[in-house]
Amino acid sequence: MRDDFSQSTKSVLSRRVGFKCSNPDCQHLTDGPAIGAKTTVSIGEAAHICAAAPGGPRYDATMTSEERSSYENGIWLCRNCAAMIDRDELHYTVAQLHQWKEGAEKRAEDALHKGLQSDGADASVEYLTDDEKIVLYYLLSKEQVAVSKGVFSQWCIDAEIYDVNYDNARLLLPTVEDKSEIQLEVAKFRDLLRQKDKKLLEYNAAVENHKRLSSYTIRGMWDRFSPAEQLLIAYSQDTNSRSLGDRWKAQGEIEAIQHWQRENGLDEELSSGYGDALYSLIENEVLYPTDWTSYGNAREYSYHKSAWDFIRSGSLDNEIKIAKTKHLNLQF
Repeated sequence: MRDDFSQSTKSVLSRRVGFKCSNPDCQHLTDGPAIGAKTTVSIGEAAHICAAAPGGPRYDATMTSEERSSYENGIWLCRNCAAMIDRDELHYTVAQLHQWKEGAEKRAEDALHKGLQSDGADASVEYLTDDEKIVLYYLLSKEQVAVSKGVFSQWCIDAEIYDVNYDNARLLLPTVEDKSEIQLEVAKFRDLLRQKDKKLLEYNAAVENHKRLSSYTIRGMWDRFSPAEQLLIAYSQDTNSRSLGDRWKAQGEIEAIQHWQRENGLDEELSSGYGDALYSLIENEVLYPTDWTSYGNAREYSYHKSAWDFIRSGSLDNEIKIAKTKHLNLQF
């Protein structure tokens, strides 16, 4: 029998974190208006820190039924992160989840009370766009007065930060005129630098709102990936291939996959579905372009850093083994 949360407990858990995922690397809003209807939609879950029933992740047999279903044993997460912590219970410990919960409630408390302040002290950050905040975060973190579009864009790719308009920030920020890059006025930069730690904390919220780590995508979507997508990740892990070919490089990649399939006694699920699997991982922002043809078309894609680190960490070893077992070629 499961010791589930009451509706009132779920409400308290969600409201105490401002309806945001408690994972500090996620913090996505979980509740809001539905599109096309005057109602609401939620992607949040009240997750158990210690499992609600025997056999579940982090189950504690010493707890009473009331303790398992109490507010103290709950944490508010988005659906992806709720699935992720249960799939990797050795990594996501009881202590860590309590730290997440405490941190999320502190962030919500700080945001609420800051909003209630009436003195208007240093409220200028509220009038900056996310584009400006993220560019300023980059400049302050690097202690640089200027950054080109190419360098900034590459930083966004490396950090897995999406939907940032560099040109919009260049037009809005107090920059040196007649510069193609963003170069702050020296006086403005020195003023920001004197408040570096405070400003980085302020701008970090915008950075986190635009960050979508591909490692969390793999963790949360593994069961929804097609067999070919799962096998493509397995192939990448086995062959230590962070980059995958497309266009004229695709044929060479498929031939390498066929060799891998024969070595592992696998059927042709991946080699026959390589293109669809590749484009699905691209669409889900697990892969990004790293090489182009002379016409500017991508011909090679690579795993984002967090995805590649996660694949190589061994956290998926059991899932990959199961995926490969399902596609053994029984004719061998």
